Order: sequence, then structure tokens, then C-alpha cells
Amino acid sequence: AKSLNQIGLKIVSEVLTDLRADRLVSKVLEKIQPNEFQKIHILGAGKCACQMSQPLLKKWGNQIAGGVLITKDGHDLPSSQLEVLFGDHPVPDMRSLEAGSHMLQYCKTISKNDLVITLISGGASALFEVLKTGITTDEWISQNEVLLKSGIDIHELNQKRKTFSQVKGGQWVKNFNDAQCISLVLSEICQLGLPLPL
Repeated sequence: AKSLNQIGLKIVSEVLTDLRADRLVSKVLEKIQPNEFQKIHILGAGKCACQMSQPLLKKWGNQIAGGVLITKDGHDLPSSQLEVLFGDHPVPDMRSLEAGSHMLQYCKTISKNDLVITLISGGASALFEVLKTGITTDEWISQNEVLLKSGIDIHELNQKRKTFSQVKGGQWVKNFNDAQCISLVLSEICQLGLPLPL
């Protein structure tokens, strides 16, 4: 007979498998009907962005026009259809800005009759950034360092980050050229009544 430890480990293993990003995304795909759209674009940011994209590529590969995923070093997966870029987390770096600029450049290829699927997961607010006009890179780096050392919780941190961002707080979708957007979000910090960082 199996020991209680073995049974416990089996249960934990099964639960963790079910909570994998690709498994969770797979469960909601049947609710999305992409056939009415000219093209599908996949845009994502976060440590799980690449893993979240896998079921979409598998199911609708021939309908996907392209996309951009921004993730952390070591969290990427190979893709022939999507560009994978890197930022840093928890302290954003210049790559986060470069990736953000590239993301907005890609958004110019989206048309009104397309579907945009955004994939957001933990780390997105650091990995993906476009600064407001007038905010210098040095100011941004300095502010991030101060905020991270201040001890404030992640919700307050993300609210502060919005003040110098062109993409946070829902501003990102303004670049989708009125295309319909479906957002799939995986987060361990979501609470009812609190806005998402992106």
C-alpha cells in the first residue's frame, strides 16, 4: 500500500500539473471563436507568456499572423511564428524599454478586423515598458530602485509604475487600432476590486 507521503506527493504533483500555464489556457480556448476575424495576433508579457502561447499556436497556428512575447531570461520557448524578446525582473532594465518599443511598433500592423489575444502573467509590469514623454531613462531606473527598496506591496508598486508609463493601466490597448481584444491573465496577486498592472 502507498504511504500517506506518497499519496500526498501524487496529489500535489497532479494539482501543480493542472495549474501549468499552458493547461489553464487550453481550458478557455473552446470559448473563443476566431473564425470571424481576418487575422489573429498574439501579444504577451510575463514569465509565463511563452508557455501560455503554446496552446494557441497548436490550435490556430495557420490563422495566427504573428505576435510578440516579452519574457524573462530562461523562460522562453522556441517559436517560428512569434517574436520572443527579453526584459528583466524584478528590476526592469533597458531591454524592457527596447522590448516595449518593439511591441508598439508591431501593434501598427494590427487592423480593425483582427483579433488580438494578450497573454499577461507575473513579471509583466517590469518586463514590458514604454515611458511617457518627458520621463528620462535615468529617472525611470532611479524611481524603480526607490520603489523596490521602499517595502510597499506589489499593488501599490504597480500603481506607482503607471505614473510614468504609456502602456500600463489599460493604455496598451489604445495601440490595437480598435481591434477586438481578449486578455488571458495569470497572476498570483490578483484581488477582487483591484486593477491589473497592465
